[in-house]
Amino acid sequence: MSNESISGEEFRREVQEAAISLESHGFQRATQLDSMTPTTASVVYVGQNIAFEFTLDIRDQAIDLVVTRYRDGKLAALGHGGYSSSLFTHLLNRCGFRGRPSPGANLPPTASKAQRQLASLLNLLAQPCSANLLADRADALPQ
Repeated sequence: MSNESISGEEFRREVQEAAISLESHGFQRATQLDSMTPTTASVVYVGQNIAFEFTLDIRDQAIDLVVTRYRDGKLAALGHGGYSSSLFTHLLNRCGFRGRPSPGANLPPTASKAQRQLASLLNLLAQPCSANLLADRADALPQ
């Protein structure tokens, strides 16, 4: 792995390319919920009940995928009925998932650091427990 740095702009471009699979499940980019600060960037895809928020910690050069309840056009992360968790933690707690995120064999050796991290996270959505999330079911998240 190289010491390449992921910029906020690169992160946004790569998420948009990688998230085509979410769009095929009916999720749409919610640019009004995206954010960019000097230390973080986020890109949000929403369905009727669930939002997927891709986050980049620019200092740590780490990308995460957070699953959040989506209600009335807003992320309902906290409070009554709200929910927010990294996808990996959600799968661990809800399904007992014990695997590891891996980018998969279909990435070329020239894939960027951002592409590798995003592929690993999106491969978690291929887990059987993720089916309820991708189906955008209201009962896929705990109350």
